Amino acid sequence: MEIILSAVITVMLYAAGVSAILFAQPLRQRLFAFADTGKLIRRAAIVCGANLAVVLLCGAFVKFLTTAAVTVPIFVYVVFAVACFFGFVLGAFAQKCTSKLLKACALLCIIPFLLEIFVFNAKSVDLDKSRYTPSPSQYQILSTDTVQQSNGSFEFSGDGSILINVNSENIGAAHLNFSGSDNMFNCSLLMADENSSKVRIAVGEKKTSAKYQHTDFVLKPYGTLYSLTISLSDIKNPVTLTSVELSSAVPFEFSALRFFVLMAVGIVVYLIYHFKLYKTVYDRRKRLHKVAVAFALLLCLLSTLLFIAPHEQPIAYTPSSVAGSDHYVQMFDAVMKGQANLDLPVDNKLLTLENPYDSSVRAESGVSAYWDRAFYNGQYFSYFGIVPVLTFYMPFYFATSKLPTMNMTAFFFAALAIIFLFGTVLTVVKRFVKKPNMLLLIAGLITAVFSGGIFYALYFSNVYFNAVLSALSFLLLSLWTAFASYENKSVKKQLVLLFISGLSFILCVGCRPTMALCALILAPVFIHILLRRDYSLKRKIVCAGVFLAPVIIGAAALMWYNYIRFGSLFEFGATYQLTVNDIHANKVSILELPSAIINYFLRPMDFISQFPHIEMSNIPIANQGHYVYNKMALGIISFPSIVLGLVLLPLVMKNHIKGAKRLKSHNRVKFSTYLIIAVLSVVIIWLDYCMAGVTFRYLLDILPSLSILAILVFLECNSNFATTPSLQNKSTLLCCISMAASIVLVALQLLSFGEIEVGSLFKRFPNILFEAQRLVEFWC
Repeated sequence: MEIILSAVITVMLYAAGVSAILFAQPLRQRLFAFADTGKLIRRAAIVCGANLAVVLLCGAFVKFLTTAAVTVPIFVYVVFAVACFFGFVLGAFAQKCTSKLLKACALLCIIPFLLEIFVFNAKSVDLDKSRYTPSPSQYQILSTDTVQQSNGSFEFSGDGSILINVNSENIGAAHLNFSGSDNMFNCSLLMADENSSKVRIAVGEKKTSAKYQHTDFVLKPYGTLYSLTISLSDIKNPVTLTSVELSSAVPFEFSALRFFVLMAVGIVVYLIYHFKLYKTVYDRRKRLHKVAVAFALLLCLLSTLLFIAPHEQPIAYTPSSVAGSDHYVQMFDAVMKGQANLDLPVDNKLLTLENPYDSSVRAESGVSAYWDRAFYNGQYFSYFGIVPVLTFYMPFYFATSKLPTMNMTAFFFAALAIIFLFGTVLTVVKRFVKKPNMLLLIAGLITAVFSGGIFYALYFSNVYFNAVLSALSFLLLSLWTAFASYENKSVKKQLVLLFISGLSFILCVGCRPTMALCALILAPVFIHILLRRDYSLKRKIVCAGVFLAPVIIGAAALMWYNYIRFGSLFEFGATYQLTVNDIHANKVSILELPSAIINYFLRPMDFISQFPHIEMSNIPIANQGHYVYNKMALGIISFPSIVLGLVLLPLVMKNHIKGAKRLKSHNRVKFSTYLIIAVLSVVIIWLDYCMAGVTFRYLLDILPSLSILAILVFLECNSNFATTPSLQNKSTLLCCISMAASIVLVALQLLSFGEIEVGSLFKRFPNILFEAQRLVEFWC
């Protein structure tokens, strides 16, 4: 029925298209000045016939040679017909350039369509079409303590296995159905056949969930399939295996998403090649270039919507009790009550401990304590910065009478960070790079959002990553406005920009002091302003004063806030936190630098058997002579674009310095900025390693600045190779490949976390991991 309907719709679309052309006089004269209507009709008839032949051939293949679960959707046939009409009917009468473009786009629609049917669903080719459900007598429970049989189903209360005696040929697939409340677990399939009849061999392993309800395995037994063993592991809550279906092949299932993704990627790549965008120089004055940047920004902002946790409502603030709330709500409560300490009850046992910061002592004594709060003089405080409370929580409360959730806060600061990141990059490129490549700039902006850590922080949306996001947004605003003030001809604009930069810097300090160290990137800019000969002494003093005024006032406020809490101007509270170890034991030592570089730069991802086949590393840290906090981390080496940027940095520096006795002032500022970003990244991760340990969250302190550096290096390389077009094209291609690889790896890393209860991405799309696996791993 679908085949007939698709054929009818195809004919109707061609008839409608031809009619529209024939009756649209101005359009006909414009496009078909050299062709009569008869030629148009004959051309349309031939293309329509070929289109129908493809539709009928594909429909017959799906109908008679596969067992269809989801056939080709009607709207896909519509897209196919429209693409063929524009490409091979209208394209035949258009101008040569337009004709080539239309035909190429049509082919880039046809190729994914055919690939989806004949390649991506090749495992569904099935002449036998046999299917049966094993009887209860064929099952054998191997884990009697965790698996119970009830009404034909098997209830797993923990990790366990069952065996199915098959003794049959022509088995090519197994379809498992689940129910229950468990969000994620591992499902393994072992097989015994004529190749290994006595020892069961693992033939499949996938992550799944009871909420996803099913999973499929492709089987390729040699001869007779004697038995299958289904093993479930990492069970947190009871899971029920409701049924098992065996068949000769996996049912055909057309993926419209994969079809459109491949078509879109193909068309984008072709447009880049057709219009030679890889040679286009970005010009901020051109409207089309502005639109391209705006579209990239909009695309990144829309991507943040994927991380909005569903069904979340603002928090109703109850001053009487905030004990169960997060750190920022408790800080907000303290501000509203006019106090510095958090309004949390203190266990009397905690006051009697000789060293309450020793987590082993707290556990042994059965002390109740609030995790990751600062404990000082018998009271609880928060070592997280107060600025997010003042800049977001307070305005949100006065506007709605409620407080934002962690996810709402993350979304707000992530959106600001993306906007400020675009502003920073575009401004720095304007100041430092001559004739920047359009393609590299747009691709670099998008890649920087991925590799800069914004989506990681959005995924978790907790107090730790929200501190990073808020600090990052203010840091980028400070960088943006400071670089915009560099060589700004308007005195008023320059002073306003410097004031905003200073204010943003101190707000960054009030969010996360470690990230604020990245503001040292601005040192060459400020030194340049102060040393400029064309600036009067008065202007230099005013520029310095305008920047330093908010910094001094804000620093005084933060030091006063620290003093009334901890009796020290420079103590933010991290020293007194109740966490996994006593922070007093952490000391800064130059001897820790090699370990810091290894763990934050060279630490690779772990490869696993299940999709997405990578995950963050939990490699133990040994031979340090002391305890080092170590949890879920990876190094810069996992970001190809940043690695390539660091590799090419010396080449960029050498090409500019070579042959020049004295660098111009502009170049000194540029190269000093580049070097400071690289060196400062090492210093920051060294401090993080010494004072806190190793975890991925701390890597976000340097990812944004290194991502920006990579963009600048790519653009510099492209500009340097302008006299050698072949080398320029190769370098552009290499940079684009590294950026595409970074985006893909970040996406896979986000999927690898796989915790629906924790990650906002999985809260919004509980089945995204399994759908992504079905989309990518089409062969199994």
